[in-house]
Amino acid sequence: MALAALCVIALNGLDPGPLRSADERAGDMLWRWSPASGRAEEQEHRFVIVDIDEASLARLGSWPWPRERLAELSRRLAALGAGTQVYDVVLADARPGDAALAAEFSRHQVVLAEILSLDPETTAAFGQLQGALTTGSPACGAPLPQASGYIGNAPALASAAGLSAGHITPRIARDGAVRHLPALICFGGRAYPALGLAALIKSAGAEPAWSLQPGSAWFDPAWRLTHSGLPGVVVPMDDNGDVRLSYLLPRRAFASISAAEVLEGRAPAGLFRGAWVLIGATAFGIGDAVPTPLGGAVGGVEVHAQFISALLDARLPWTPRSALLLVAVLGLAAAGALLLAAGWRRLPVLGLPLVGALLGLLIFAAHAWLLLGANLWVGWSSPAAFSLLAGVLL
Repeated sequence: MALAALCVIALNGLDPGPLRSADERAGDMLWRWSPASGRAEEQEHRFVIVDIDEASLARLGSWPWPRERLAELSRRLAALGAGTQVYDVVLADARPGDAALAAEFSRHQVVLAEILSLDPETTAAFGQLQGALTTGSPACGAPLPQASGYIGNAPALASAAGLSAGHITPRIARDGAVRHLPALICFGGRAYPALGLAALIKSAGAEPAWSLQPGSAWFDPAWRLTHSGLPGVVVPMDDNGDVRLSYLLPRRAFASISAAEVLEGRAPAGLFRGAWVLIGATAFGIGDAVPTPLGGAVGGVEVHAQFISALLDARLPWTPRSALLLVAVLGLAAAGALLLAAGWRRLPVLGLPLVGALLGLLIFAAHAWLLLGANLWVGWSSPAAFSLLAGVLL
């Protein structure tokens, strides 16, 4: 039993990648097989995705579109009753028509995207950053990640009255999937919020002033991001300053329409009334397609849609501060069950490895229940590996 525990501890210490990968891949499976993925009533009606897709480019011309066309899109969305317009598109280059587009944006609630580089070797700076948190917000230190470069929007757009912005920089896992998103990223001593947080602040008409506190209770996350003007909204963060994304809703839960249909006046009546609008691109060559637990090549706008939906419903998963203790308790419970099984003389020789495998499945079931029922990410691979290895050695 001690040898099995030492092997699992050594594996976590030398190369935790395989066990963490098993945790994440199993989590992907849980998101795809969750009960919510099969319920038709699980629909997200608070925002609509406007997709700059292949059909839009075929009918309206290649990207980048003239600024006048983007201004027309914003004008039509507002006329259809849309609320906050969130653009998952960075308009970094100065182009003719920037002034007209900025004037149109200033008439509505608009949040633009910007990119902050977390790669120390990427130090380029394009466009203009905007949307930094106000003085008195979290200082740029641990656990907030530090950026080395950025891609902002054209100065004429960034300086438009009332315009805000949020970063769209994800954390890319070893397998290329997006499962985490930094809530805040620092650059030049100032913190910049994620696109979803910037959109929430813009819609609420609140100041961009978040508060960051470390968790204190056993089941608290490592860090908690709150806002005095948004009671009940808590953004759980890990020690890297990242938010674990929830993919509870299936892709079909999000209402989506082609940008061409909006510009051509063919959008269904009432679709946008009172809803946020997320404008993103999935067309080949301009879309930021990324792997997620729900698909191999999902448009980046869907990642932000999942984040915003989970943020509004308070179901962002987090790893509790007592996660290691919970894992140890699961391991001790498995050890006790194996010792009881080992004392049963009628159990065949192959019975103990089978008992170890069964206990591993029960540990995975506990992990799934905590994730889908309580939004807690504890991890299952380490105690399950211990259970199976101990059964074999016994």
